[in-house]
Amino acid sequence: MSSIRNLLIKNVRLLSRNDSVDIRIKDGKLTTIDRGLESAGKTLNGGGRLVVPGLIDLHIHGAGGTDLISANRQEMDNMTATLARLGTTGFLAAAVYNPHHHEFISDLFSCLSFQGADLLGLYLEGPFINRDKRGGIPESYIKAPSLSLLQNIRAQSHKNLKIMTVAPEVQGIERIIDFLRQHGIIAALGHSNADYETAKHAYKNGVSHITHSFNAMAGLHHREPGPVVAAVEHPHVYAEVICDGVHIHPAIVNMLYKLFGTERIVCITDGIEGMGLPDGTWMYDGREYISKDGIARYPDGTLIGTTQSLLQLALNFKRCSGCHLQQAFDTVTLNPARVLGIDNRKGSVSVGKDADLLLLDADFSVYATVINGNIVYQKEDPRKKTFIAHND
Repeated sequence: MSSIRNLLIKNVRLLSRNDSVDIRIKDGKLTTIDRGLESAGKTLNGGGRLVVPGLIDLHIHGAGGTDLISANRQEMDNMTATLARLGTTGFLAAAVYNPHHHEFISDLFSCLSFQGADLLGLYLEGPFINRDKRGGIPESYIKAPSLSLLQNIRAQSHKNLKIMTVAPEVQGIERIIDFLRQHGIIAALGHSNADYETAKHAYKNGVSHITHSFNAMAGLHHREPGPVVAAVEHPHVYAEVICDGVHIHPAIVNMLYKLFGTERIVCITDGIEGMGLPDGTWMYDGREYISKDGIARYPDGTLIGTTQSLLQLALNFKRCSGCHLQQAFDTVTLNPARVLGIDNRKGSVSVGKDADLLLLDADFSVYATVINGNIVYQKEDPRKKTFIAHND
């Protein structure tokens, strides 16, 4: 990624303002948001486009033909460039623990700098989960709670483990949750058969997140409310939502919006390597799956993720919930930043924060992506040149 010390973005709109503004960036930070700013480096003409914060995907397994479990450096560059093109500027690498290939975690975090979106850490689904709710996770990957295994996983990630999915009903899981809390790692309820009371107890004792709400967990019943309803009563718990119209019915998305508001919802993709590619047959963790119309399934019909972009899912959330555009973008910008505790530097277009920005065309497609003050993607515009280079 080439480095730009100074960048001025001219003539753009913010969701919080009606007039057009200019944005000055220096050394990767937003320094000024005002009108009539003069350039002191390079200039990007926004042409009146909307600017929003770069999107943060807390839960993604791959994109652009890259599977995180087996990715090499070149493949990671390809994946992060694909994400930048689709509007995602930061992400957690989501994976399942593979006891037959556990060194992939160490390989993945041997380098954190790639060509596009920033790798912000590891999201591990399991291995301390319920076999009956494993979804697409092979049964041999599931292990009994073990502190020594958890410590080994954390060490392999170079202490970049940020979120771990656990099943709170599994015997011995309390010590795992305690360890996660003590080391600043988010314990997420998921791949679990926990009932309402078990979930309530977990939320009181260290679990603060829900892995892809309603998917791979007990559902909603009027006599058995389940773990998602239990979370409504605990305001510190965030709920992930895959808003692709298949993983969760649009009516349930609307219900979640009414129960949680947008302050506690995080839209995720749970995306895999077919994201950003045409429909077809691809591989995930050595198993063939079919990507069609933005949905990924194993041949037996098991849902394993979406191939829609995070930007698409945020717009879907707006349509399903009827919320304001700003609220929809919060679910993929400010909220995930808050989950990770990095909202002091990411998640909003504010002076002093990291210069992770999207310029969107009128149809909400990505015109340009800026990460850490660098233009990492810009849509070709054959009609006129909008990027004007100056000497630093």
